[in-house]
Amino acid sequence: MKKIFFSAMLAAAVLASCSSENELKPGAGEVAEGETGYVGFSIELPTTAGTRANDEFDDGDPRPDEYKVNNATLFLFGGTNEADAEFIAAYPMNITNFAADGKDDDQCTTEGIVTAEILKPVAQDFFAYVVLNHNNMVTVTQTSGATPASTTTINGQTLAAGTSFADFSKLEMQELGNAGDLVMTNTPVCDKTGGAAEPASGAKITTLAKLDKTKIYATEAKAQNNPAGEVYVERAAAKITVKATMADDAAIGSDPTVKYTKASIKWAVNNVNKSYYNARQMKTEWLGYAADGEEGTVNAATKYRFLSGAAIHAGVVRTYWAEDMNYSNGDITGFRANPTATDITTPAQDGKSVYVTENTFDVAHQAEKHTTGLSISATFNDGKDFYIASTYGANKMLQRVGAGSATVETVEDYIKKYLYNNNNGFKTWLDSDKSATFAITMSDDAATGTAKVENVVLTGSKNLPQGIDAKYINNLITFKFYKGGVAYYNLLVKHFGDAETPWNREKHTENTIAGIYNATAPATPESNFLGRYGIVRNNWYQIEVSGISQIGDPIVVTPGDTPDDKTKNYLSVKIHILPWAVRKQSEIL
Repeated sequence: MKKIFFSAMLAAAVLASCSSENELKPGAGEVAEGETGYVGFSIELPTTAGTRANDEFDDGDPRPDEYKVNNATLFLFGGTNEADAEFIAAYPMNITNFAADGKDDDQCTTEGIVTAEILKPVAQDFFAYVVLNHNNMVTVTQTSGATPASTTTINGQTLAAGTSFADFSKLEMQELGNAGDLVMTNTPVCDKTGGAAEPASGAKITTLAKLDKTKIYATEAKAQNNPAGEVYVERAAAKITVKATMADDAAIGSDPTVKYTKASIKWAVNNVNKSYYNARQMKTEWLGYAADGEEGTVNAATKYRFLSGAAIHAGVVRTYWAEDMNYSNGDITGFRANPTATDITTPAQDGKSVYVTENTFDVAHQAEKHTTGLSISATFNDGKDFYIASTYGANKMLQRVGAGSATVETVEDYIKKYLYNNNNGFKTWLDSDKSATFAITMSDDAATGTAKVENVVLTGSKNLPQGIDAKYINNLITFKFYKGGVAYYNLLVKHFGDAETPWNREKHTENTIAGIYNATAPATPESNFLGRYGIVRNNWYQIEVSGISQIGDPIVVTPGDTPDDKTKNYLSVKIHILPWAVRKQSEIL
């Protein structure tokens, strides 16, 4: 992690009424109550690899703007521990002296001094929570630099003194920021490791950074050289990058007629939360979860998937999941509007990225309508309209009447062939009447992606077969209509995926949540599958689209109640998950 050293000047929170309480006591630092002083602490930006054994950390192209700090706000809490800590006051921190250390290979500014004149808590321990790059969500109004803030708001919510940290951590936030101004806040860390081994009993998760009250100094320089604690921060956003890696001109399977181009593949993110909790919510009850291996091989190095197998520093271990604002209530009203066809515009061949809000859920809600995914489009048939018939192959394109070729038949040709093979009267008529002709007209509905036979015309010199009309054909065959040759896919984004939460389709037949995600005791659906899908802040999801195995839907389909795992796969992809660095995951969807 990149370190930023902060020193904050403190004044006494309460003016003592008797001289004995103003005396400097052993171990109390060199500043007495009622005097101003400085406390220094470092902020660790999210770069250190302290991760599980299969986490390969690589930021790819350096992005200094993803580490940039434009402003900082300190929220000071007091209490005996995080569980009973209460808000004291907030202080804007001065970062005008913040400067780069001059290393050419650095991705960001690593050290600098910022100061805030704040009041020293008394008769309790004190803890720090920091918001970097608040994007106008934090306001602090002070009557003077040496007194507590008169008003503090977060995202328009007034923060009263005495607010518990538990309540503070769940304040609603909405802005993520963009590259160059990404919101960052304290990250929850654990004091025990996971990964290959079950975490030791008594593991604790903490988000607040405890500050050492003995390290309050009369000078800013001394505070900087003797930090009172360390704050570990993470970005509030998750990052998604999509890259198409197939050949410039590709086809489905070995059929050269069902072709598409890499340049035609475009994407947009769906099921994106509008809001997120101020602090990531991580629970100790998840720490012992490990898939039992009945569904497939579990990566032994990351079996206990909710914790890193190695510490960042002593007693500081990364955590890998979260409870978001609509985690288990089934609420999807908190999502932004999903993309329509006109919104799916980002070219996959460019490898572009977007920042999105955290979105997680328990196994009971591990369904498409709750899961963040990608709406992807691909263009077939050189951008010309085509049909798919329900009685033909899923990848058999049928051209408009009059638009056929030597290799691709028209919808009229196919219907004629189908009737010849499935209606004896029609077959006899065609075989016996050399002057027989068959013609149809189609009615297309681009909004629903459907089509039907509108009219049938039979001519010939002999008796015409009876009952061969539009209604008869439409009862036998249903048609999909692909306007402009565009097909759509919904690709769900995985978090732990197959390496830590394998799922075997051969073991499940009932297409319900209970049937797809069942487990044999002592395993539970949560221990086996929690976190298989989802988006967690400060993770980088790199999605590589390497091919298409089937023509998708003719319209953008709204995600529904279908479980995230199912039997049909359309896109061949490889997914890399990076906690702003790389943990690889491969999958064919």
